[in-house]
Amino acid sequence: MIKQKTKAFTLAEVLVTLMIIGVISALTIPTLKETADRSANLAALQKAYSTASNAFAALKAEYGATMYWTIPNDAKGLSNNSLIGTRVFADNQEEAFSWMLRSKLNVVKTRNITPSGYQIKTLSGTKFDGKINDINVALTPQSPVIMFQSADNMFWFPSQTNAGCQKRATAADGSTIYICAYIVVDTNGAKEPNRMGVDVFVFDVTSDGVIPHVGSDDCKDMSGNGYTCSAKLINGDEHALDFIYE
Repeated sequence: MIKQKTKAFTLAEVLVTLMIIGVISALTIPTLKETADRSANLAALQKAYSTASNAFAALKAEYGATMYWTIPNDAKGLSNNSLIGTRVFADNQEEAFSWMLRSKLNVVKTRNITPSGYQIKTLSGTKFDGKINDINVALTPQSPVIMFQSADNMFWFPSQTNAGCQKRATAADGSTIYICAYIVVDTNGAKEPNRMGVDVFVFDVTSDGVIPHVGSDDCKDMSGNGYTCSAKLINGDEHALDFIYE
C-alpha cells in the first residue's frame, strides 16, 4: 500500500495568515465598535424621548393644560410640602416640575445618585456650565431632589424656566406655543463619555408637548455645545454626528 503524503501549511504560511487576520481585525473592529456605539446611543435617545413624551401626555391627561398644572394635595415625596396646591410653572420651584415628571416615570433613586467626579461635557469637551438658554439645570448632588435616576439607569435633570411658561412661537393653527421647562437626560448614567449630543441630550417642555431642543445650530462641529443634536437625530439625520467619529 502506498501512503499518500498529507499536505500541511508551513510555519511561514501560518504566520502570514495570522498577520493578515490581525491587520483586517485592526481595521474593522474599531469601525464595528463605532457603529455599535452610535446605534446604542441613538436607541437610548429615542427611548428617553419616548419616555419623556409619554410622561408629558399622561400629565396633561390628568392635570389639563400645562401652564395650569398644580401640585396635588396627595403629593408624596416632596421635600417642601408648601408646594402642595401651588402652580408648577409659576412659582419658580424646581422641585415642582421634577415631582410631576417623577410621578409618571419608574424612578429608582432620588438621592446620592451621581458618583464623585461626574461631569457632563459639551461637544467641545468643555465643562457644561449647567445652563440651557440661561436657565439653570441642576446637575450636581447639591440639588439631589431635582435630579433622579430611572430604572433604565438614565439620569434626569429637569429644570423650569425663570418665570413660568414663556411664549416661544405661534403654531400653524394660530395658537401660541410656550416653553415651560427643559429636561437634560444622560441616557447611560455615569458611564462615559457623558457628552452632549453623544449620550446626553436636551429636550424642551412646551405647552404642546416634549420636543428635542430647538435653538441655534450648535451640532455641526466639535466646537459646539451639542444642545441641538437631539433634534437632528430625532428628525432622522443619521449623519448629524459624523464629525465626531472622523
